[in-house]
Amino acid sequence: MTSDGGHGQAFATLAWIVLGACGLLGAVTGDATQRFGLRTVWACSLVALGAATAVLAAAPQDPVVALLAHEAFGGVYIVLTGVLLLWGAQVFGREPARGVGLAFLFLALGQGGAAPLLGVLADQAGLPAAFWAASGIALLGLLVPAGGQAPNRSAGVRGSTTGWPSSGSGTTSASSP
Repeated sequence: MTSDGGHGQAFATLAWIVLGACGLLGAVTGDATQRFGLRTVWACSLVALGAATAVLAAAPQDPVVALLAHEAFGGVYIVLTGVLLLWGAQVFGREPARGVGLAFLFLALGQGGAAPLLGVLADQAGLPAAFWAASGIALLGLLVPAGGQAPNRSAGVRGSTTGWPSSGSGTTSASSP
C-alpha cells in the first residue's frame, strides 16, 4: 500500500482494519456450505481470493480499488479457512477434531512456507509479481475438489467409517492413528 500504491501510513492502517473487519463475513461459511455445498463455496471463494489479489497487484495506487480488494480478501480468506475446517471435519467423520486439527496444521504450514517464498519473489521481481503469483496460486486451488472423503487406506478394516485405520478392536476410537 505504501511502496507500490503510494499511499500513506494512515491509509495502509485503514486497509488493514478493513481487511480484518471484513473477516467477520466468514460467519456465513456454515450457512453457505449448507445451502450451496463445500465444492461450490470453495470454488467461488478461491476465484474471489484470486481476483482480489490480482486487482491489488494491478491497481494498488487507486484507493477505492485497494480498499475493495482488501474487503474482498478479508472476507473470503476467513470463508476459505472455514471451508477447510468443515471439510476436515467431514472427511474424518467420527473424529472431526482430527480433521479440524489437520486443516489448521496445513494452513499454518502453507502460510509459513508461502510467505517467505513470496517475500523472495517480491524482493527479486517486485511486489506486483508476488501478488500476481499469489493470485495464480489461489486459482490453482480450484484443482483440489473440496468435499471429498478421505482416501480408503484401510480397505477391509472393520469399524472404520472414515477410511482411516481404526484401533484394531473393530471400532473407531479417539486414540487410533
